[in-house]
Amino acid sequence: MHRLLFTDDQGDYPKFRNDHAEPVVRIGARQFKCIGVSPPDDHPHVYLEMGETGEMICTYCATRYVFDPTLAPNEAVPPECAYRAPIVAEVPT
Repeated sequence: MHRLLFTDDQGDYPKFRNDHAEPVVRIGARQFKCIGVSPPDDHPHVYLEMGETGEMICTYCATRYVFDPTLAPNEAVPPECAYRAPIVAEVPT
């Protein structure tokens, strides 16, 4: 039997999404990837870097990201905007 598991393996940079069209997504990383919305409707996973300004607008989906130093690099507000890729693994039941 297969079941869906979640992993913290994000690759090089944390990934964020905006499934509910939030006007602003606060994140704990200045370098990250935006995926737009959850797969399979995601846009290309683009690398974004805020630099010193502390904010960035994704050119694909127009999500406005704002750096929040009180958050961990893979955290977001709202929390559902932090993306963790599902993996399928064989799990004994």
